[in-house]
Amino acid sequence: MNLITLSAILILSQQAIAQTNTTDMGAMPSQSPGTDMRHSDGGLPHYNDGQIATIVKTANDVDIKGGRLAKKRAHRTDVRKFAQLMINDHSAANRKLDKIVSDIGLNKTETDDSRKMKDMAKATTDHLKSVKKRDFDYEYIQSELAMHQQVLTDLENNLIPQVKNDNFRKYLNEVHAKVSDHLERAKKIDTAMSTDRTMSSNH
Repeated sequence: MNLITLSAILILSQQAIAQTNTTDMGAMPSQSPGTDMRHSDGGLPHYNDGQIATIVKTANDVDIKGGRLAKKRAHRTDVRKFAQLMINDHSAANRKLDKIVSDIGLNKTETDDSRKMKDMAKATTDHLKSVKKRDFDYEYIQSELAMHQQVLTDLENNLIPQVKNDNFRKYLNEVHAKVSDHLERAKKIDTAMSTDRTMSSNH
């Protein structure tokens, strides 16, 4: 399964299977290592520009949907603000992608991998809906950390090197910069939550 964010989605799906309803913040499940992007023959997957556009659109949609859920369930102000940023930035990225696709006449192509990605995204959403509200902020931010790190890796190692159209490559580089910024923001929130939990446990 060689897709942007798929390893992050798999991580959360595995947590959904392993986690019971009695899980508390002191015993969160550890994350599995990221899914290897290489095919069974050891090579990276080959995508044309239309397939890359579909993968990026699907990844944007996943983060928009996650952000909308977080706006409803998150209780920390910084997490809710982050969720709104995800909605805003990834919606803007989709609008710009649609324009590029139209301008250069790309034919967005669905693949088995992108369909699997959507299925796993649904599993992740179902998991986030099922966790206790007190655990939601932690679970959501952990998924965003894993997701954005995987996006950066896939953009750098697979998608940007393969894209053919110059305007599309410029767009992917802009996406890379945004995703890097999102990752740093998520790290700061994760650190803040960890500090708050430590202070709470000491009182």
